[in-house]
Amino acid sequence: MSTSLLVDSMLTSAQEHSCALTVEALSAGEYADKVDTCDVILIAPQIRHLRKYLRTGSVIGKARGIN
Repeated sequence: MSTSLLVDSMLTSAQEHSCALTVEALSAGEYADKVDTCDVILIAPQIRHLRKYLRTGSVIGKARGIN
């Protein structure tokens, strides 16, 4: 499933359940600028090779307890 389809599906489901939700698709480079405003971060398969860095290597990841 493409990232844009996933975003659309998540927003549709949230609307159907009357949930306030913001979903954004970000590049790996945009992650650091947005992480402090996120409650949940989903990592797309295209950048899964960065998961270890996002979880343990970044100061932001350590501070936020990203697993």
